[in-house]
Amino acid sequence: GYTVPKTFGRAEDAIAFIEGETIDLVLMDIHLKGEMDGIAAAQIIRQRFDIPVVMLTAYADDSTLQRAKMAEPFAYIIKPFEERKLQTTLVVALHRHRMEREVRDRERLLSTVLAAIDNGVIVSNNDGTIEYANARSTEILGVATGFAIDAAFPASIRSAAMERPTRFETDTGDLGMRSIDVVGFAVPGEPGGRVVWAFFDVTDDLRRERALREQETQLNRAERME
Repeated sequence: GYTVPKTFGRAEDAIAFIEGETIDLVLMDIHLKGEMDGIAAAQIIRQRFDIPVVMLTAYADDSTLQRAKMAEPFAYIIKPFEERKLQTTLVVALHRHRMEREVRDRERLLSTVLAAIDNGVIVSNNDGTIEYANARSTEILGVATGFAIDAAFPASIRSAAMERPTRFETDTGDLGMRSIDVVGFAVPGEPGGRVVWAFFDVTDDLRRERALREQETQLNRAERME
């Protein structure tokens, strides 16, 4: 039920062919003609073309298996094998690769959205380490991935922010003192685990509100004097 466009005895020829074709999956033996073996070729194919590789080989010694792991094959089938096993492996490998690609696409989309928004977003784990911080968080709070969440804001604020939006003041350096609203969202299914923190810089809004109130006060004073 699958189309095999071509077979090769040399890895170099297979890689050159893949560069000009649309390939869904590669069946790769370990021992090939030429200087490059199947394991080295599988690594190149995975990294350069993002194509799943299924290793088909008669060699199952520990050293070969350890090398094959480095190529991250989607399956490792020992010869001789039954056709049914190969068919099942192909279906699973193609499905897994499709799912992995969809996950990467969603991650790229989410990363782009988080980088584009004007609010800070931080993800912390249960060790108190920041797993993710978008550019706005770095600008406002001076933290990045790998920092301790304590460097972003104190534990007392975090505790309150898990229940309601909470405001705190922070010195951002070049931007001066800023008023920040933060709210925390526990990741579902991870009790006591990761938390997503959303930050909103409300400094400019507060300044506009104060300026408006001052204008209203001055207007009322002027009206009373008249």
